[in-house]
Amino acid sequence: MSDSSYRISAQPRRLGGGWKLVLYEQGAEIGGAAFTAPPVSTAEAGAWWEGLGERQRQAFISRYGPDPRIPYRMHLEIRAYLAGIQSAGLWLNSERDRSYDILPLPEADGEGWLLLLLEDGAEIDCLRFCSQPGDPSEIDAWWTALTAAEQLHWLAIAGTKDRADAHAMCMLTKAFANAGEAGAEWIERRT
Repeated sequence: MSDSSYRISAQPRRLGGGWKLVLYEQGAEIGGAAFTAPPVSTAEAGAWWEGLGERQRQAFISRYGPDPRIPYRMHLEIRAYLAGIQSAGLWLNSERDRSYDILPLPEADGEGWLLLLLEDGAEIDCLRFCSQPGDPSEIDAWWTALTAAEQLHWLAIAGTKDRADAHAMCMLTKAFANAGEAGAEWIERRT
């Protein structure tokens, strides 16, 4: 078993937002990188929006309104997080013949992620990481446990002022993080 590890955490907006990857070797920090989402362009958001299925667009409209920039910003934040997780996985896998990919669950399966475990480019397993919506008391407990900065962070990522939306984004991000950690652990177990 390797003494290599990593941590990915939210990066403050004053530092560009996004995610910070820190790499560790035998417990000592040896490097890292920042993974930020690019600014949201109206044209790119519109093109992305048009590529969604009607059901996905209606779900976003019911939650965030008709402006495609808000869900597109969430999409970019998640992609930045994915880039950090994948970078960590590549770093942990010195042979680089084992990898993984994280994809959104098909629309019919709800919110969450598919973790594809790959060996020499071929899929050898697929795991699901679902994001479950919270009930109002769970959301309130989560919200009051956050610092003011954490509250602002999750509201900004969700692109809304609604704590239920912020909670949903947090749960989706945690499901993504769990998928990434499972992928990285799978690679580490096989090296």
